[in-house]
Amino acid sequence: MSEADYLALPLGSFLDAVAARDPAPSAGVVAAVTVGLAAGLVEMAAGFSTDHLADAASLRAEAEALRAKVGPIARQDVARYAEVLGAYALPRTEPERRARVRRALSAASDGPVEIARMGATVIRLAGSLADEGNPRLRGEAETARLIAAGAVRAAAELVEANLSDKDDPRIAEVRALAGEAESAGRPGSRGSG
Repeated sequence: MSEADYLALPLGSFLDAVAARDPAPSAGVVAAVTVGLAAGLVEMAAGFSTDHLADAASLRAEAEALRAKVGPIARQDVARYAEVLGAYALPRTEPERRARVRRALSAASDGPVEIARMGATVIRLAGSLADEGNPRLRGEAETARLIAAGAVRAAAELVEANLSDKDDPRIAEVRALAGEAESAGRPGSRGSG
């Protein structure tokens, strides 16, 4: 199946594709889609919060823009993961194999870094809506905050697993974002700071 098709699938088919014994879609796509779902909940909550929150329209627009990025990032993740698999498929005797694997894994980390950044933004937006938006949609805002926090932590894990250079600045960035997400994901935390 083409990587461009995943987001066009019916939900059940997408879930089946994730569960299949195929390399894609994998964790990066799932994390991206999770951030997209969280952004969608923020959009909905903001749309119903215009009478409660002065900047509800701008929160909605920001969430919509984040949700629109999910498709391209998911497609990029699938393409980069294919490059990783291609590098691993080289014969172990190939002199450039180790360097190609390392480069492919480094490139494959770019998507999860962006997913973590997007998720952190969704957490902030959802926190604002949970605190000041329409109280009838607080559950949607809190759900968005919590699932975005999980996606940030998952994306950070992917980056750390991919990068062999532990001094790579992307690791420090995603660790910081994951730490903030961990705090936002605790019961009673509102994550609007």
